[in-house]
Amino acid sequence: MKEVLKTLVTWGIRCGLRIFWLFPIRRRQVFFSAYSGNQYACNPKYISEALAARYSQKLQLIWCWKDTDFPDKPHGVRFVKFRSLRYFKELLTSRVVVLNDLQHCSYLPFRKNQMLIQTWHGGGLYKKVGRDTPNNTVWNDRRLARTIKDTTLFLSSSTAFSDTVVRGAFGFDGEIREIGMPRNDILLNADRAADAAKRVRSAYGFSENQRLLLYAPTFRENGTACPQTLDADRLLAACQARFGGDWKLLVRSHYLLAHSDLLCSPQCVDATAYPDMQELLCAADVLVSDYSSCIWDFSLTGKPCFIFAPDLDAYRFDRDFYMDIVDWPFPLAKTNDELDSYVRAFREKTYETQVLAHHHALGNCESGHAAETIAKTIADFCNSI
Repeated sequence: MKEVLKTLVTWGIRCGLRIFWLFPIRRRQVFFSAYSGNQYACNPKYISEALAARYSQKLQLIWCWKDTDFPDKPHGVRFVKFRSLRYFKELLTSRVVVLNDLQHCSYLPFRKNQMLIQTWHGGGLYKKVGRDTPNNTVWNDRRLARTIKDTTLFLSSSTAFSDTVVRGAFGFDGEIREIGMPRNDILLNADRAADAAKRVRSAYGFSENQRLLLYAPTFRENGTACPQTLDADRLLAACQARFGGDWKLLVRSHYLLAHSDLLCSPQCVDATAYPDMQELLCAADVLVSDYSSCIWDFSLTGKPCFIFAPDLDAYRFDRDFYMDIVDWPFPLAKTNDELDSYVRAFREKTYETQVLAHHHALGNCESGHAAETIAKTIADFCNSI
């Protein structure tokens, strides 16, 4: 009965929002949302910047934002309050809509002559999503199906992601553009990556010689962080012994976590509020994560990545994986003792070989030019009528 009520409410909202169909579509307007209005970030940000750099005189770029205070406005971008009347009008009259999630738009009545681009927010093939998750419901299936039906174009980071996630878990049968994730272009461009690393170091007052370890775990299904504390001091000592130099630990909590219990040492610096995760990846010399897709992004740099997964059995039960985690190319530690051992015994050549094999097995499609490629597609579509 509850799911029937949800369906009726959604149907009613979709019908009510069709009032905005009275307004004509603005053929040169592009609308962006990242993480349901929570951030100016991820793939939509990099597509937006590519459009602003190349087509700022021809296109109007609109972003939605949940907070009452908008961030510093990038050049050529206008912000609207998430789920305000202005938000619905701008979204439903934009020629192109760019999203990186499938959560908040099942109630939106998109129009046939709009282009809805779904970039998603993770690459590789790791934790299960969509219809493949163990706790999926009929309601989630219906909501996903409505969103997918309206989607015009899906971006993909690998052929395995296209086949298993986009076609399988999401049930999308439209056009897939296998050009990689726009947010990863910066990781594949040495000059841009170096500039990003300088911005991070400047933001936290680090010198150019400071070595940086980034700890970035994902959230759990119950909304918490990793249940076991990382031994930061021991890990930093291991990095110093294996790689040399003076080390600091940047901690990046998932945006869905209300607070973080991860700052476990005076050597930890909270980088959760830093506005761009990709720039943190550019600055990091080593990454420690768990089941987050940031491991795919970071693997493109060739720098060492380690998995710290003390709750592996529980996570496997709650979420599960597409590929067995033991087959990922990153050293897997369930305890601080194992993590210390893997860092100290790290071998670059072995790691490089395993990462390249992983990319080959998944059919890596990261091009380093995804943002400019999809920006041209958007510009051409806006000029097609």
